[in-house]
Amino acid sequence: MDDSSLLLRWLVVFGLIGLNAFFAAVEYAVVSARRSRIAVLAESGSHVARTALRWLEDARHRDEILATVQVGITMVGLALGWFGERTLSATLGLLLALPSPTPLARSLLQILPLLLNLTFILGLQIVLGEQVPKIATLRASEQVLLATLGPMRAIYWLLRPLVWVLHRATDFTLRALRISADGYGMMYTIEELKRIVDESGEAGILEPEAREILEAVFDLGQIPARQIMVPRTEIVAVEADAPVEQIIDAAIQTGYDKFPVYEGDLDHIIGTVHLREALRAWREGRPARARDLCREVMVVPDSIRVDDLLRQFQEREEHLAILVDEFGGTSGLVTLRDVLEQLVGELHERMEPTEPDVVAMPDGSYLISGLLPIQEVNERFQLDLRDPYYETIAGFVLGRLGRIARVGDEVDAGAVRLRVEAMDGLRIARLRLIPQAGR
Repeated sequence: MDDSSLLLRWLVVFGLIGLNAFFAAVEYAVVSARRSRIAVLAESGSHVARTALRWLEDARHRDEILATVQVGITMVGLALGWFGERTLSATLGLLLALPSPTPLARSLLQILPLLLNLTFILGLQIVLGEQVPKIATLRASEQVLLATLGPMRAIYWLLRPLVWVLHRATDFTLRALRISADGYGMMYTIEELKRIVDESGEAGILEPEAREILEAVFDLGQIPARQIMVPRTEIVAVEADAPVEQIIDAAIQTGYDKFPVYEGDLDHIIGTVHLREALRAWREGRPARARDLCREVMVVPDSIRVDDLLRQFQEREEHLAILVDEFGGTSGLVTLRDVLEQLVGELHERMEPTEPDVVAMPDGSYLISGLLPIQEVNERFQLDLRDPYYETIAGFVLGRLGRIARVGDEVDAGAVRLRVEAMDGLRIARLRLIPQAGR
């Protein structure tokens, strides 16, 4: 074999590696390109951008393009393995040409090309055909997508029959295994989405405020509604036989415009009454009572996740829900406004410095937030406080008091005393935890 023929073989090898790099770049460009940027270019009159936007918006077409890429990468890999081994064998035969090779030399000439193919050629393919194009594409995915659109369309139409057969075989296999194929390529877990947000924020793609909002949404969606509810002891409700004047007075005193309506006690809530209905009855002079004006109330378990609660609010067009515990008793209520305030509050807490949850005082006591979970208080101070109805330390104190707390109220909890230091309306805002020696 002459030098020109060997050079041509090596050009083919590097051409195959370049083709692999092309497919790798297309794959990452399709997955990571931002539709918003492509849409801006499409609106400015770019024909290529309009075609690329159709690729990204049509899930089926996008999956077919990615399938074509996988077919191309597989074919290139097979060709590179076969052709690379023969090229290396020819190169070694030329470099190690012996007038009368020994049996050992002949054996080495048979084994070395395979070993070098697994190391040298494979290394070139990974570095030049995979890693370099992927990293480069992530830095300019929209530009790469537009630049590779024309050649990729030609390859797509060339390989479309084969891709169609493979798609049908894949769908048949998934159906046989009873696995849904709908949207399989675009599903992400919460942890994966959090990772995407973190990486986008660190790379400067997301503004810090947007990153904080998304992280707060993820965190809020995973907690149970009982952690953000208005507890039973703070519910403002009206009796079923309350006249409209009492409903109006309650609205004036509290600023609320909707109230739960109960018979006997809060475990028997029959509906909700809106201030608007009470005002209408009062203006018309009707002797109506709360039970006459109330509407059906939304009741959900207090263990429901906040994201599921929001979905039910949307589906049922409600803004208020009564939360019940495992025994069917009322544990609290939550409104759409509570959810939004919690989200804004979490965002504020993330972005602004706030008072710490626990502050050690010079006298050996501790100022703690009333919102601290009982479990966290137990872990921090090696305690064993328990309450079957409340999750926060403020709820623990309310349960022991049996009434709305006032500043200065104290509860003996064995190893510690808990004193109310600050209130936020009807809610305990801060407590002083005082260790009791010898207990």
